[in-house]
Amino acid sequence: MHTFLQCEVLQSVDFLMLQRRLNLILIKSVVFWFLLLSGDLHAQDINSLRLSGIKEKVSAEQYISNIDKSLGYRFFYADGLLSNVYFNESDSGKLLIDVLNEKLADKGITYLIYKETNIVFVKREQLDLRDRARYAQIDENGGYYSTVDIGDPMLAGKYKTATLKGFIRNGKTGEPLPGAVIYIEDADIGAVTDFAGFYNVQLPVGKSVIIFSYVGFEEREIKMNMISPGEFDVELFESTIAIDQVVITSNSDANVTSTEISIIRLDAKTINNIPLLMGEPDLMKAMTLLPGIQSAGDLASGFNVRGGSADQNLVLLDDVPVYNSNHLFGMYSVIDTRIIKNLELYKGGAPARFGGRASSVMDVELDEGNYKKFEGNGALGIFSSKLSLQGPIKKEKSSFVIGVRMTYSDWILMKVPDMDIYKSRASFYDFNTKLNFILNHKNRVSFFSYLSTDHFNLAGETDYRYTNRLGSLKWNQIANEKLTYSLSVFASNYQSEATDIENVANASTVTSGITQTGTKFRLLFMPGNKHSVDGGLDVNYFIFSPGEKKPYGSVSSVGNEKLENEQSVQAAAYIQDVFSLGSIISVSAGLRYSQYLLLGPAQVNIYENEEEISAETFTGTDEFSSGDIVKTYGGFEPRVSARINVGASSSLKLGYSRNIQYLHILSNSTVVIPTDTWISSNTYIKPAVSDQVVMGFFRNYHKGGIETSVELYYKITENVLEFKDGAQLVMNEYIERDILSAALQAYGIEFLLRKNSGRLTGWLSYAYSRSFLTTSGAVTEELINDGRKFPSNYDKPHDLSLVSTFKISRRFTVSATFLYSTGRPATFPESKIPIFGNPYSISADHLVQYSDRNKYRMKDYHRMDISLIWDTSLKKNKKIYTSWILSIYNVYGRKNVYTNFYKKEIPNRRNDYRKYAFYELSVIGIPIPSLTYSIRF
Repeated sequence: MHTFLQCEVLQSVDFLMLQRRLNLILIKSVVFWFLLLSGDLHAQDINSLRLSGIKEKVSAEQYISNIDKSLGYRFFYADGLLSNVYFNESDSGKLLIDVLNEKLADKGITYLIYKETNIVFVKREQLDLRDRARYAQIDENGGYYSTVDIGDPMLAGKYKTATLKGFIRNGKTGEPLPGAVIYIEDADIGAVTDFAGFYNVQLPVGKSVIIFSYVGFEEREIKMNMISPGEFDVELFESTIAIDQVVITSNSDANVTSTEISIIRLDAKTINNIPLLMGEPDLMKAMTLLPGIQSAGDLASGFNVRGGSADQNLVLLDDVPVYNSNHLFGMYSVIDTRIIKNLELYKGGAPARFGGRASSVMDVELDEGNYKKFEGNGALGIFSSKLSLQGPIKKEKSSFVIGVRMTYSDWILMKVPDMDIYKSRASFYDFNTKLNFILNHKNRVSFFSYLSTDHFNLAGETDYRYTNRLGSLKWNQIANEKLTYSLSVFASNYQSEATDIENVANASTVTSGITQTGTKFRLLFMPGNKHSVDGGLDVNYFIFSPGEKKPYGSVSSVGNEKLENEQSVQAAAYIQDVFSLGSIISVSAGLRYSQYLLLGPAQVNIYENEEEISAETFTGTDEFSSGDIVKTYGGFEPRVSARINVGASSSLKLGYSRNIQYLHILSNSTVVIPTDTWISSNTYIKPAVSDQVVMGFFRNYHKGGIETSVELYYKITENVLEFKDGAQLVMNEYIERDILSAALQAYGIEFLLRKNSGRLTGWLSYAYSRSFLTTSGAVTEELINDGRKFPSNYDKPHDLSLVSTFKISRRFTVSATFLYSTGRPATFPESKIPIFGNPYSISADHLVQYSDRNKYRMKDYHRMDISLIWDTSLKKNKKIYTSWILSIYNVYGRKNVYTNFYKKEIPNRRNDYRKYAFYELSVIGIPIPSLTYSIRF
């Protein structure tokens, strides 16, 4: 079979080389006939030819045939090629080139410009060309290029510099590409597009080569002749596979050239190639394969960044906060990777526009949809299925994206012989929609909504349900060539419900949740090529529902309980300035000021001494009416980073940032679970304040084909919530009595080696990191470990990941990952004291004494996963593309310990006739294969 595949590739290579040679002969023939037919006529550049005199709908063939030949213009095309192309009255006055770009976009037709006055129309597939500017003329080396004149020729000589502006879009879908790079190497001038894909750059007049690039897309070079200010829109296409070499190409030095530090970027292609659990690509699990980001274990929900807890991460889905980013306790991510456009995770030094969390920001932007044609993606797996559709509502003017996922894993659980699992049930679904409308050249509006529901029943004893509901409306406007702004309103609601039905007499349901609504105003001002200012204002309103308990069933004796809701307002203003100090140093300096107000109605518990909070010092309550300000917090959050160029492809970066977090989650678990409750900072619970300094060295090789980096960081976070031993977190109206304030100290070094090009791609990451907590308070006896420093739950000193993807052939891709990390800290029982009876009798009860908090460690964690992707068809004009994905999670069946527990039970052979037994729980201790059938149309 290997020989057959090899022959098939070679035959494809020979055919392609023959086709390219025929194409080259065709182009040279066309050029030869141009030389004969065009003569030495003097005419104005065809790029400046405008349509005129159109009173009614007229075919392109008819209009072109009536153009006065004395003007020196020549048009060449096969009979009938332009028969379905029409000009309308509304096209009068427009540049011919602009109208052709619009009319020919979906016709499969392109054109070549020769000697500025001649146009040849050809079928795009015939020449297999995407870029007319690259193939229009022959340079001295036999390559093809086009010189594009920008501006009015009548103004030649008037300007020394001129402004070039325009949009950079995805050539396949028409979506704007924010963050695309425009670079002029000879003049050392660069710029990036704003969030609407718009760019504005000041260039010297004359000829220069301009490079347009975007991560994951093919780089495009265009030779331009700047005459006067003008516009030029660019389409970029996703990186393709060179068939004759089977090589994935990528060119990017963004990690070296940007001022950002401690940032991670992943695209959907990379994530989808990583071996799958249950056949589903997972965004969160992919992130934990990179340095500085960890997971608590197999199927653990949430993620931890540089020693911080899961609630210290801000997850934004299309700029809307998500409060539980996982399905089924971490089995799946809430985000379908097939509809992701951009993903950025800031581990430190996030731009000033982000705030509200102490550790990190994950900013996920969804696809806008295809503005040109309808397409879809689907996947049918053993455990889950999904379908996404996108396309134009009105071609080139509006688009939609719709996605739905669901799981049907119950039938799998019912096949497991263990009765607890057999009686369990698990399911989820999510649905998302995004609509985009281009109102005109400067205005666009988008609407986004998301709904997900999870249901999990554990052994018929405990029933969990939780939902996410998100929605937003955003308006972007380009005010002028230097100023762009956006305005959005959004809402995010998270509700959880846990029902204990093990004992019908005490069966109850506890619900909690959080609702956030807000508005964001952002403006981006670009006064020059090496200077941009980002500023804005955020206002948010929160409603916290800390808990409500109700009886479940008619025989339950549980009474109704409800904790008082909390309301708060958070407002923030920010400004970020990115500028260059010469050609070596670039600086990004930002300042954010946030203000947080806890509002009434509220009932605040009063104690004699706020330093010693207990039932004994409780004196009563203080009542606040609706609209009263109960407590106020606020502060400045500076962020600054600098890049120092060290050679052509390397840089040194330094950064400092402060973040304030006003929200907290009540949890004594290392992972996010539905019973966790979000609460506000209040009289006794202060906001967490995090300060971090970072230094990094970045170096690329082979034009970004290989990236290397090393970063050192040191972080201190004050007012971290820790809980006293035996604390009750659910339905506790005196929660301040069970809370301790702690300081987190985290530091580490992170290494990353990443290969982006070639048949073999992937990365190797390693991090050595430590994180410690120290509690403080007036009562020494209540402090954890008597106030001594102890490892946090997320302290895993060694963390190593190896991710590799190998393109075997055009059809087959194999991927593998290997993970290793130090075991998590744990608290184990050290002794037991008999309470009564014969201490040697198996019926005796004992008092178990535990060690200091996190004194011990679980066993080290390691795991290997593999997957094989088979693309069943690669024919160019096929309407439906399918593939099979075979994945094996935990290949060698490692029983990684998820948690340890000490349990009292009936003595039997299984526990060696001990009444008290110590257990290690492994969630996944066997290889788990999955098979997914994927379809794209």
